[in-house]
Amino acid sequence: HTDHHEQIELLEAVSKVHGIRKVFIASGVRYDLALCDKKYLKKLISDHVSGQLKVAPEHNDEEVLALMGKPSFKTFLEFRELFYQISRSVNKEQYLVPYFISAFPGTTSSKMKVLEAWLRKENWKLQQVQNFIPLPMTLASAMYWSELDYKTKKHLYVPKTQEDRKEQRNRLQSHRNFKRTK
Repeated sequence: HTDHHEQIELLEAVSKVHGIRKVFIASGVRYDLALCDKKYLKKLISDHVSGQLKVAPEHNDEEVLALMGKPSFKTFLEFRELFYQISRSVNKEQYLVPYFISAFPGTTSSKMKVLEAWLRKENWKLQQVQNFIPLPMTLASAMYWSELDYKTKKHLYVPKTQEDRKEQRNRLQSHRNFKRTK
């Protein structure tokens, strides 16, 4: 169910409350679901983004994204294109702020190097990054501790040492010129 009409109605109702000038959404948008409802997408980007919208592509490696239960990176690229297209069409200068994660189970150093190269090519200088922390009762935590892909039961590389985790995090912010550990 990807119909956002109830959210659109709520945004419109709140916007009509006396004293409310604007209602903005800064983050928490499931871009894969938003793409399924073009009316919502246009309304969101045209009227309810204050200049920046934070979204979570998390990674650009398809295998890692599958382990996360996230959509293909192509979905994020499609959303990004529509975001900027709609922003231009309503004469607004707006930006996407992406969230990426390091040290997720299955994320090797070589996969982080590919993501680092992509970020450089796109000229994205991440200010905030998330370094994976295993949380109880999650599939990701089970993969972290077992070092197994929960679907295939095949071994996964899991960056567990402080050195490996730091190296992966630093790749997401390579513009800061951290000393390389590897």
